[in-house]
Amino acid sequence: MTSNAKTLKLYTSHFPHKRITVGMEGDWHFSHDHPLTSFVVNDKEVDESDNFHSCKICGLPILSAPSYTCTFVACDFFLHESCAHKFHQKFIHPNHWPSYKYHTLRLEEGSPNFTYQCEDCNFEMHPLSAVDGVEIKTKHKSHSPHPLMAHCRKSLSMCDGCGGEHDGFFFSCQLCNFWIHQNCTILPTALKLFSNPEPYLLAYSIPTHIRTIECIVCHQPLLLSHNAIYFCPPTLRFSHVRCGLENIQSKTRLKLIQLPDDELGTFPSLEFRALSQPEEGPSGEDAKLAIENFHKQPLILVGEDDEDHDYKKLVCDICIQTIAIPSQFYKCSQQTGGCSFLAHKVCVELLPLLNFGIPDDVTSDVLKAQPCPRPNLWFFSSIYFCFFCSLPCNGPCYFFSESEHPLYDVPLMMDLSCMAAPSIIKHNSHSQHLLFRTGRHSRASSISCCSRGSTILDVYRCITCDFYIHIRCALLPKRVHFHIFDQHPLHLITTGTTDHDICEVCEEGIECKYWFYRCAKCDYSFHINCIPSLGYLSKIKFGGKSSMPCHSHPITLKRMLTYGRNERCGYCHQIIPGLVDQAAFSCSQCDYWIHFSCARDSLSSTYHIPRSMVFGEYDVQVIYDFISCQSE
Repeated sequence: MTSNAKTLKLYTSHFPHKRITVGMEGDWHFSHDHPLTSFVVNDKEVDESDNFHSCKICGLPILSAPSYTCTFVACDFFLHESCAHKFHQKFIHPNHWPSYKYHTLRLEEGSPNFTYQCEDCNFEMHPLSAVDGVEIKTKHKSHSPHPLMAHCRKSLSMCDGCGGEHDGFFFSCQLCNFWIHQNCTILPTALKLFSNPEPYLLAYSIPTHIRTIECIVCHQPLLLSHNAIYFCPPTLRFSHVRCGLENIQSKTRLKLIQLPDDELGTFPSLEFRALSQPEEGPSGEDAKLAIENFHKQPLILVGEDDEDHDYKKLVCDICIQTIAIPSQFYKCSQQTGGCSFLAHKVCVELLPLLNFGIPDDVTSDVLKAQPCPRPNLWFFSSIYFCFFCSLPCNGPCYFFSESEHPLYDVPLMMDLSCMAAPSIIKHNSHSQHLLFRTGRHSRASSISCCSRGSTILDVYRCITCDFYIHIRCALLPKRVHFHIFDQHPLHLITTGTTDHDICEVCEEGIECKYWFYRCAKCDYSFHINCIPSLGYLSKIKFGGKSSMPCHSHPITLKRMLTYGRNERCGYCHQIIPGLVDQAAFSCSQCDYWIHFSCARDSLSSTYHIPRSMVFGEYDVQVIYDFISCQSE
């Protein structure tokens, strides 16, 4: 047997003369009474819960090192793989020969870790000091280029994380001469400091401009030796690690939303977005008021087994997404009187929990939005233009009461899904750092997801890399069907290359440096806006009826993309093209059709009311250019 094989032999207290090799799931180790299994650290779990684990033998953090854990979860027992293989239950150490006699050291359980204790005297040693060749190698977000190795320093040494001096065990990269103390590898990921409602997040990568700002606690700047801080992205304030820990008001659970959402379909639901909202819910009256802001009449819960409903394609009036059948949903109690209001059960119940406040990273204030009670005052047929995603929508509408549109005499309107977008996310397109909801401060900062410009607070930003993606693009699903019965789903491509492709719908070029959808099996590619469930009119609920002076019967809002033929407008007598993603009205009783804008004009001319806006009348590029000039 080779010497290397001998070092892997472990001795068990249950079977003193039996040697086993740890590494097969279900095998035993002498330090524990239950079988062990291999263990992989979930970085998302650590970031959200600060759920750090330590090795029971050496006492050092597990981090991302290969490890074992007990098959009984309640035990909370973990071992580094190297510790499980390298340490014997007892052995004779060459440096412990009192009176020239061999004394045996036995590995005994202690707190917080095991120690080697002499069976004949009071001598004891830390396991890592007693045995050579134990390599605990791990990755850590404080030093992403290279893995770190555990080393013991007996004298005070500088930590490249917090900038302070420590002794004991460090994790180091010898290539970069980087040393971080073991305690600084398991710092809380989020703190509440003073009365600031926004959490301060642990950051190991510090933007250059932050080094010119003073700590909110000690009012001292950062030194070059400081590579970790607690940072509040919305307010651009920071605290030294030690200052933050000494003045902590409370630890807070960092609820990270991992995007893109793995659900097959459209934009994430309100249930998904509500994960980033406060845990405490509103009072009963506040909850009732939040629901009544969108619908005045009482709602009735329809059960999964309800057979009295006409199960056609149902669309939620809150999130403008399809209601899957069978499932529970709410309908208006006045449906017999013509009200067609429908809503997911989860949307109705989560609506009161959503907090519609967005921190402004320029003024450090929180911009509070409120429901718009009558969007039809400014927009024809209540279809408004969302200032965040640049899409028309006829769902629940919010606005900032003190704001005005920079180019049009209407408030800044936002749809519910954009208002409810989380303030902090992790995204696969930039997995190394967190992204924060903010605004783009300069046209010199490029947006990675698409060629569209930026408005106000409509992007996620990495403060370390100056990386930007739109909120709308961040919320795109990982997979989607072009048609519901398609054999293969389309996959979101975010890698970005210099290649070009052709869209199967519009037959125009796709710049592959931006995001798009693709089916690799069929070799089909699509622009995002060419997919009906994600495109320009994806946030409009069609099928609603209206009474207009231009026609004697009620007319229904239609999506022309679903019609394979052209129709003629009964007002201007021009063609309404089919298979084009635009809105129009039709009468089911007499086959009357009218352009969406013509219906607005007929209403304004008949009743002499001011012309309300039609979403298509916005010049989006002019808005982008105007805001970019204002921010520079």
